[in-house]
Amino acid sequence: MRNGLKLLDWITLLSFGVGIYALYIALINLEENREQNDELTNILNYLDTHLASQDEHLASQDRILENITKGG
Repeated sequence: MRNGLKLLDWITLLSFGVGIYALYIALINLEENREQNDELTNILNYLDTHLASQDEHLASQDRILENITKGG
């Protein structure tokens, strides 16, 4: 019975160690995901600004074309 208990103790300690290591990896992955999300947010904000600028430019071109076709 004593040898069985020692084996069970080692298995319990090993399981605990594996669980702690898994938690460590999960925390690292969480931080990497947070950094990637921040980068993607910056890209999306840039694209939103760029597209809004393009919309303004196209609206300006539409007004110019309307004025040209009305004048002719």
